[in-house]
Amino acid sequence: MRNIPFWSNIFSANSVSDTLRILESVPLFSELTKLELISLSKIMHVRHYFQNEVIFNEHEMGSGVYVVRSGSVRIYRRSESGAEIPLTILEEGAFFG
Repeated sequence: MRNIPFWSNIFSANSVSDTLRILESVPLFSELTKLELISLSKIMHVRHYFQNEVIFNEHEMGSGVYVVRSGSVRIYRRSESGAEIPLTILEEGAFFG
């Protein structure tokens, strides 16, 4: 796995239309006006994750809402013995956090 600093792509440029398309597809934001979606898009940060990279662990303090832009996110918990217990897989347009 490549060693890429955490902040390397968090402020990467992305097209407004692509961001708006994703936001419009998220049920959480479905009632927002176009202007509100544009305002929201201005405070968003795009972050890319490697396959099997942990986004956050159970019981960690949340830092925001995550929207799956592409790919999928596997949600699981760990048993007391350390085994993974699958909960769900989230696809494009899903949100969590």
